[in-house]
Amino acid sequence: MRCLIIDNNTPRRTGIFTIARQVDDNLYVQELRNVDDFKVLSNEYLVSRVVISTSIVERTLTDLIEVVKQNQPLAKILLITNVGDIVVPSLFLEREIDGFIYFNSTINEFEISLRYFIKFGSLRSITKEKVSYFSAMDKIYNLCKIHSSLSEKEKLMLELILKGHKVIDSAKILKISPSAASTYKKRAFKKLGIKNIIQYISILEVYRKLA
Repeated sequence: MRCLIIDNNTPRRTGIFTIARQVDDNLYVQELRNVDDFKVLSNEYLVSRVVISTSIVERTLTDLIEVVKQNQPLAKILLITNVGDIVVPSLFLEREIDGFIYFNSTINEFEISLRYFIKFGSLRSITKEKVSYFSAMDKIYNLCKIHSSLSEKEKLMLELILKGHKVIDSAKILKISPSAASTYKKRAFKKLGIKNIIQYISILEVYRKLA
């Protein structure tokens, strides 16, 4: 899948690029500064997602969206805009775009909404509840990534605890000292940001589904 970011603000364009790449390692993201850049590229590649900033003046913005629709009719368009920006209520834009995000959204809302759009191609059905859900799922996915980075001894300690073994019993099974066993347990809990084995079970269930 190919995603184009059209924004003349370099720092913001770079930030959007970074977030977009986190959605899918195979996603090809390209940064563009103006309409001419897009016209050249749209004749060469099939584009799935287009992220456009309203920092480009209104007339150019409208022309750009028309160019996108003409050259890439299947592309989904996301508009990043200021609150109260006069281009948002435009009937043409309401009809042609698949969602918009405000510049002054919180970092979490901005990132979650952008990732949602890139993955599903629309923000029309997204709600605060969905943003909260995806935010929570992101935390779980991050914990799953951390789980995969645990050392073998740390994983073994957690597995033994899951089976009901106490630290001293686990130490005997692993043929290590009780203090070493306790260290592996504490280190694993600290990495995962959990306080008890019940929290670990929740993470493990998701991890096994994703693995």
